[in-house]
Amino acid sequence: MRSLITIAMMVLSISAQAEWRQWSSEDPMNDTVRKGMASALTASMKMMSFPYQDTKAVLGVSCDDTGAYMRFTNSPNLSGDTTHDGYNSIRLRVRKDNDQVRGIKFVQNWGSDQLSTTFPPMRNIVLEGQTLLVEIPWHGQGKVHFKFDLTGSSDMYKRTCHERILQDKANAEKRAKDSARREKEQAEEAKRLKDLADKRAALNSAFTAKYPRRSSSPRLAQDIKAATGTPCRIRYTASSISPEGIVIACKGSQDRLWKTDGNIVTLSR
Repeated sequence: MRSLITIAMMVLSISAQAEWRQWSSEDPMNDTVRKGMASALTASMKMMSFPYQDTKAVLGVSCDDTGAYMRFTNSPNLSGDTTHDGYNSIRLRVRKDNDQVRGIKFVQNWGSDQLSTTFPPMRNIVLEGQTLLVEIPWHGQGKVHFKFDLTGSSDMYKRTCHERILQDKANAEKRAKDSARREKEQAEEAKRLKDLADKRAALNSAFTAKYPRRSSSPRLAQDIKAATGTPCRIRYTASSISPEGIVIACKGSQDRLWKTDGNIVTLSR
């Protein structure tokens, strides 16, 4: 009996996963092949009236895109949409399982039987949920609801889009490395700026301790003449761009530099 139950469960699992099918589309001009997967045909929860009474839809995911799409056996006649050049857009209410309802923007090219979205989390919704309820405002039909069974979507995606999965993994690893590198660079730059500020603060403190009056200090003028052999009529003193010392600007003569070791040198022009 237990074996029969196990076999039955396996059959049910395979049947549920078989609801999703793989598809591929070849572009001979570009020698490229697009791959994806789609659900079984699903009717609206409440049958629509003529001429849409037999309308069904599939929910699909392309390996090349981040979003998802819905394709219908009859082109959706949307209400409340916004017209653009060559396409219409509309925000549809969707709900995964028992989660909160969220609005997601879909687009429909003129004359198309498909609604698609590039909203990245939409793909995750399809792959992680059990059911997806979509509400579509439809001319003459009111709010039409389609409930898609998501059972087996994740397994089918792994089989269909394994190259995309590997690419997504590589991209995620690259983003993580880039982020770590940027954080390291930012931390190093912050440390460099802090060290520079600390050195300037220490330099200014030492300079002010020796020459309290700074630019008007007679002792500073004497030390400049003693160190460089020529007098300096001091205009001002300021921290250098680099933490090498204090720049002493002189009137009519070359500027001097009071270095971290206390020596005073003449700056070349």
